[in-house]
Amino acid sequence: MKKKMAVIFIFLIISFLFYNLLNKNKNKERTREIIPQKPSIENGLQSDFSKVVRFKNRSFTFPENLPLINIRYKKFDLDFVNEVKNKLNISENINEFKDINDGIKYYINSNDHFLVATPSKSKIIYGFSGNVFPNIKNILLSDEELQNKAITFLENNSLNINNFFKVSDIKYLKRNADNTDIENTDKEKAEMLQINFSLINSSNYSIVNSYSENPSTFVQILRNGEIYYLEAILFDEIKEGLTNYPLKTFNDIKNNINEAKLIDIFGDYLSVSDINIKDINQIEVDSIKIVYLLEEKNRNYLQPIYLISGNVEIIGSTANQAILYLPAFSSN
Repeated sequence: MKKKMAVIFIFLIISFLFYNLLNKNKNKERTREIIPQKPSIENGLQSDFSKVVRFKNRSFTFPENLPLINIRYKKFDLDFVNEVKNKLNISENINEFKDINDGIKYYINSNDHFLVATPSKSKIIYGFSGNVFPNIKNILLSDEELQNKAITFLENNSLNINNFFKVSDIKYLKRNADNTDIENTDKEKAEMLQINFSLINSSNYSIVNSYSENPSTFVQILRNGEIYYLEAILFDEIKEGLTNYPLKTFNDIKNNINEAKLIDIFGDYLSVSDINIKDINQIEVDSIKIVYLLEEKNRNYLQPIYLISGNVEIIGSTANQAILYLPAFSSN
């Protein structure tokens, strides 16, 4: 009897282990089958980058897998825009027009500031009016003080992002030589700071769109504490998905660089749409980081991409830096 019970017990253990192994394999197969479609990167140049891209470092380290980020945008209407306007102490009336791509937009353009609200994209833009750069008072605040002022400004004007975002990094900016644009600089020469915000979750990654490496929410603030410009995408919910998907390794990135898109260049006013791959001598990659992409036509979730940047040489151009996007999920 004891021998019989022992045999039955061993049989049950073997069956249990076999079932678990089979179930694991099925789950792996299921995960492979449901890897999300490649994100839609609508902007940029896609070409045979394998001939021009060089990697300055021999290796970059990334996590093995990441989840999707499930999102629910904040819905707002004219009443909400009025609330924001009043808190910003803008007295002018709100104007309304219908954009062919984005639908209804609300805007105000006063002598000092402008405000643009796009309900279909849950987006708010605010900044100084006109092309005249404001005079900076002789008050230079510390980086920490400016960060706190930027966060407080968002909170006080119904643009509270604390539930989902935190400060990720700072860029130092100044006017370019002919005062027509803003460019990167070092801390000592900076006339303003750009406070970038990233997701508050286990990954702390930034959210970008198909047209710019700037995160979905950032604030440009003058050294005296005045807000120069801001963009904010408003959400009601941001939550990590339950399934982790495998990411491309560094070798995968090198082998699949032709899937990348050139999104932007810096150091010249040349548009990416006007660039021919034959004019690019070299892109020397010195940075690869993971960000989450805000797709134009996907309003349910975000997926990770690689933001690849480095020095660029383009024939007949002063461009000195290039930004490329590459889908991050592995199809292997």
